[in-house]
Amino acid sequence: MAMTDAMEDVNYDTVDFNQWEYSENNFDSYDASLRRHPSYMTEGHYVYHLYRDDDGKLAFVKDSNGEALCSPRPLQHLCQYLVVTAPERLEYLKLHTLPCDLYPCLMSEAILQRQLKTVSFLVATWPFHLLHVQSVIPKEELLGDDFLTVPLEDGECMSLLDGIALGLLNRRPHCKLTCLNLTGFRHDRRLCKEVLRFPIVWMKPSERQSGYLHSTLRKILEISKEKVQRYLNRISCIYSNLDLLVRHGHQFGPVTIVLDCKLTVDDVPIGLALQGHTPFRYVCQKAWLEVLQDVCLPVSVLSKVLEPKYLTHIEVEDSQVCSDLTRWKDLLNGLSTLQELSCLSLPNSVHVTLMPTAAVHIGRLLGCFKNLKKLSLSSCTLRDCLETLLQHLKGPLLYLNLRDCRLSSDDLRALLMWQGLATLRELNLSRNSLGALSSLITCLLERMEHIACFSVSYCSLPLEAVRDIVRHCMDCSSLKVLCVQSFIPPPLHELRGILEDCANIPTLQKCLLLPEAYAFPGTHISQRADNHGRTVLQCAHYLYQLGRSDIEIE
Repeated sequence: MAMTDAMEDVNYDTVDFNQWEYSENNFDSYDASLRRHPSYMTEGHYVYHLYRDDDGKLAFVKDSNGEALCSPRPLQHLCQYLVVTAPERLEYLKLHTLPCDLYPCLMSEAILQRQLKTVSFLVATWPFHLLHVQSVIPKEELLGDDFLTVPLEDGECMSLLDGIALGLLNRRPHCKLTCLNLTGFRHDRRLCKEVLRFPIVWMKPSERQSGYLHSTLRKILEISKEKVQRYLNRISCIYSNLDLLVRHGHQFGPVTIVLDCKLTVDDVPIGLALQGHTPFRYVCQKAWLEVLQDVCLPVSVLSKVLEPKYLTHIEVEDSQVCSDLTRWKDLLNGLSTLQELSCLSLPNSVHVTLMPTAAVHIGRLLGCFKNLKKLSLSSCTLRDCLETLLQHLKGPLLYLNLRDCRLSSDDLRALLMWQGLATLRELNLSRNSLGALSSLITCLLERMEHIACFSVSYCSLPLEAVRDIVRHCMDCSSLKVLCVQSFIPPPLHELRGILEDCANIPTLQKCLLLPEAYAFPGTHISQRADNHGRTVLQCAHYLYQLGRSDIEIE
């Protein structure tokens, strides 16, 4: 990871970009879970003792015979194990007399032992108003990208999310659960669409008629009756077994489900449009929107299905929106209702070549967001329009992504004169043709006192200009990531000179200096990859000789 994504929350003062994959932004990654793994591993009734070697890798503590050392689990944990592995016992317990703090422990144990029936029962009788799923995941779990949604080996083709869903759909009268928090699993691509299927699974089979649903959905969505029928056929097939275990139409108080909402598959907007007819209410802080075939959720009605006051990050990608005046007005009207936005990302959506007034409209819109801190316009066409776009910004920005925006010298001068430049922590100017504008780039660096991440990769800069830019970075007291890649690998002697300058940037953690493997010489991709890897090693060795082995080279 080099430059960050606009939708990610980054503390530039504390983040270590060499350990980015282990950060809290990557809770559900395997590497992060392996790094925070405790010095023990539970297996049945025993706990195996672990240690970390000099490279930080986990290994078993062994006796003189080479056997892994283990100890019996504490009595408390053994009791929890016996309870969760025999869920029928829970039925006989007087749950309202149990200590409430026992529930999270039992839930963690049930997840560790993959006891879906117990997970469902605990959710159905949860004694708290909030269930934050991330907080009950055992620390020794090695998470993957699909931890919640992958079917378990002995789970009858059901996943942990299915177990949670069954508990939620079959909740008991004394259950106090009113909020289910599913944030923190950002790598799980199936999570959002499966959670947004809760409304249709809750509905009675008699209500799952294409005519009835179509009349309900078209109040919010642009969707055909045929598409609704195909959706129902898919749901009927996927949930044929789970449907038999659900109390359809079971009435209970509204339950708020918190998650990051990716409206990139049709199940998601359909679920959002149906929530008002079910006990579920969806709340999200971050939302991603793309153009979907056969299903359209206009941005202007987004505030009807998601509470605007909680929505702080949004990304909308629509490459043709500037070609359709109706869609463009809908986008502007919809975004104007989201007054709490702190992050706005519009990749490949604003093109002044298709709509000359697009920059003016977006500029005025930006003036409405008093809390805006991050703005990404990557792959937009903004040539000669940057001054118009930036002049309405009210508050200071921390993040600005202008990657591949066809910027001109006038745009760089406008950026240089912009009063918000001094507060930026991250600026991405990569993939703009700036070969003759290196002097302006160095002037930008002089004004960005707090810059932490800076990129001018693939900007057709001559090597002399790259050296000059890196030297100016020495005065940036907070710079952690520098990207100065060229389209072809620099000669080795030039690389050494650039590395010597990088070594004089005291706060630098990562430098993207080399192009991708395909740009290296070779008759086939494997040979090019070998040459790329060899050059990376040479650069790393030279940094070691310079006393800066802490800088990571890519």
